[in-house]
Order: sequence, then structure tokens, then C-alpha cells
Amino acid sequence: MNMSYCRFQNTTTDLRDCAAALEELLHGGTEPLSRDEMEAAKSLAAQALDILHLFADAAGKQIEDIEESDIDAALDEANADAAKAQAAEATEEA
Repeated sequence: MNMSYCRFQNTTTDLRDCAAALEELLHGGTEPLSRDEMEAAKSLAAQALDILHLFADAAGKQIEDIEESDIDAALDEANADAAKAQAAEATEEA
């Protein structure tokens, strides 16, 4: 069985922890990051921005206009499309 369903659940927990650490860093309430952690933090921020751009494109909006409901709608639609494609593929194989 493919365990990819855990990918987002596990990452969400870790991302919350990273967001809290970044908030502390940006507000002067923590120790400095190591060079490796700083590079990883920058990479994480860049990936987050890339994800926001994906949702902005899907919603046909500028990134500053994206709302949580746009993200929900884009994910719901894409997931429904993927489920339909998977079902169609299974029917063709049968």
C-alpha cells in the first residue's frame, strides 16, 4: 500500500514548527540559525512561495489576492479530477 497520504499530514506538523521558529527568529526571540539551517529556511520559504504561485495560477488571481477558500477550491477540484482519471483508468484496465 502506498503511504503517500502521510506526506501532507506529517509535513503540516513540521511546517507549523518551522513557522513558529521563523516567527521567533524574525521577532528577535531566539538564537541564530546555523548556516545549514539558514539555507534550509530560505529553501523552505522559496518552496512555500512556489506553492502559493501554483494556487494563484489555479485561481486565476494575483498571489496577494489568494484566500484560503481559493486554495480549498483548487485542491478539491484537482483531487476530484485525479479521482475521476484514476477510476477511468481502472475501468479501462478491467
